[in-house]
Amino acid sequence: MTWNPPANVVAAGIAAQNRIAYVGASQILARESIQLPIWPGASVLAAWIVQHFAGVYSVGLRRGSAIQRPAMNADGSLRRRDVHEEGRALDAMIHSLAAGEAVANWLVLHAQTLGIQLVIWDHVEWSSSSRGAAWQNYTGVSPHTDHVHAEVTPAFADSAEKMQLALAQIDASSAPPSSDWSGLGLLALAMGAGVAFVYRNEIRDMWRSQRQRSTERRLAY
Repeated sequence: MTWNPPANVVAAGIAAQNRIAYVGASQILARESIQLPIWPGASVLAAWIVQHFAGVYSVGLRRGSAIQRPAMNADGSLRRRDVHEEGRALDAMIHSLAAGEAVANWLVLHAQTLGIQLVIWDHVEWSSSSRGAAWQNYTGVSPHTDHVHAEVTPAFADSAEKMQLALAQIDASSAPPSSDWSGLGLLALAMGAGVAFVYRNEIRDMWRSQRQRSTERRLAY
């Protein structure tokens, strides 16, 4: 089985390729950390995905040290980062193939609104890059059947507020999600943008804590 997106998602991906510039990761410099801080807009998007897709149990944002490549190439030169190491990539860990399909389709469908430049899922990749077709078979080592990989452009990853507004726009134009989310929770996640993973129970506890503090402040006046 491979990712077989519906016609409207395929069309959205083809249209977005001409409107979203793909931006690669930066060069590693001497005495510089390989992993850069997570960008706030990427953190906000990760929190939203965990909260709104029941089939997603966590979203990874950093490149794990166990699978991180050395900074130097075989010839001794410093390599370029990948986008996880840059802090603009997400891995949505899913409970089922159906859940992964839903997340991947949603990301491509709203790529222009959210500044998504790449999605990899179940042996298929969609890219906004002008090099080659928008939709291609993915031949990397991991088939990406246990998680959906997505990358965010710098313009959206750099701003928690911009990503928050984009998600609000999507919410306003579609059916209301079955969750008790609010902008307060999104801002809280954006402020903690250094996290490596966003988990569903962490979001729930954060929201409850924010709600309790708001109540306490109201009672104090």
